[in-house]
Amino acid sequence: ELQVLRDTISQMDELFMVCIVGEFNAGKSSFINALLGDKFVAEGVLPTTAQVCVLKYGEKQSVTTHVDAFGVADEDVQEMRLPVPWLSDLAVVDTPGTNAVISAHEQLTRRIVPRA
Repeated sequence: ELQVLRDTISQMDELFMVCIVGEFNAGKSSFINALLGDKFVAEGVLPTTAQVCVLKYGEKQSVTTHVDAFGVADEDVQEMRLPVPWLSDLAVVDTPGTNAVISAHEQLTRRIVPRA
């Protein structure tokens, strides 16, 4: 219950999130790259997204481990800052594919969907 409360408090000040969800190798990362206008996230025929990746605006491109409002790092969530102006209004979330051989990927996706 304490973790749910922490998550809720930290999410109150965050950007609106658009979460891209689907089976592995369905083109989620390709779709995101098309939205962004460049190839920022990895694409491939094998499952390439092993972590949840939250894409936000930043003047310079950078990738860090997500840290919540309480300073707790979540190794399963990356935060990628990109120089894409419309990302200052919302965050796009690239998720691991569902229905893949690696069941942990689907569990990560199921964890982020309620937030989005």
